[in-house]
Amino acid sequence: DYNVGDMVPYKITVDVPSNITRLKEFTLTDTPTNLKDNIDSVVVKCGETKLTKGTDYTISKDTTDGNGITFNTSEMGDYARKQLVITYNAKLLDSAVTLTDGNTNRAKLEYSNKIFPGQDDPDNPNKPENPDTKPGKDYIENTTTVYTFGLQVLKKGEQADGTRTPLEGVQFDLYKEVPEGT
Repeated sequence: DYNVGDMVPYKITVDVPSNITRLKEFTLTDTPTNLKDNIDSVVVKCGETKLTKGTDYTISKDTTDGNGITFNTSEMGDYARKQLVITYNAKLLDSAVTLTDGNTNRAKLEYSNKIFPGQDDPDNPNKPENPDTKPGKDYIENTTTVYTFGLQVLKKGEQADGTRTPLEGVQFDLYKEVPEGT
């Protein structure tokens, strides 16, 4: 559960395939609903090693399909057969849906499913008829939901005769409890 305006932390773990340097595409797309990704908060790590934005990957933002991280597959050899951990934050917007439906965030990893010639692999069996043919794509997708809720408070006062009636003009200030010192 998060409040409107809160930063929601996300963590995506991706297994890097052994043939990563021969893939044409390896892209992670994030499609939030009622959330705004904080692109500046994106951190990509392999173990304790932080990958370099602009060299190992690039970030595209606010496309029709969401925000994307495109990995430079030719630079990813050191990460083959390892796991990447991508962390980032997204702000829950005031357009957030309350109660049961929640606010979804979909992550989709797309990768080319064939390696075509020209990849310095003499054993590659994939021979396209047209040299401009692009490899097909496969994907893995996962969705998570953030919930928020509205709160209606009705304060009643007890009268001398024991009846309880709503108090008029009562105002409340609600605060989120945070760890001491913050």
